[in-house]
Amino acid sequence: MRPSYPADVFDDLFNLLPAEPEIVEVGPGTGQATKDLLARGASVHAIEIGPATAAKLRSNLPSDRVRISVGDFEATAIASGADTVFSATAYHWILRPRAD
Repeated sequence: MRPSYPADVFDDLFNLLPAEPEIVEVGPGTGQATKDLLARGASVHAIEIGPATAAKLRSNLPSDRVRISVGDFEATAIASGADTVFSATAYHWILRPRAD
């Protein structure tokens, strides 16, 4: 079992964002950080590369404030207007030239 993320991470993030932000989350997995984003009032566009993991995320967090796209973050269309892009622990999977 993976420990939860420190509340300070989300405190710092949400201090930089408007109330009820729109967040693009890269690599949400089964939703451990997504749950914290939702609890603080965010709407989340979660981009998960694994179909089975995305299905688990859907079952873990059935919310109208979560939109899940299955695919590679680097190739997924993202609507303009998001307040930030967030990744708790998956950002290292993005190819280096695109991550910079």
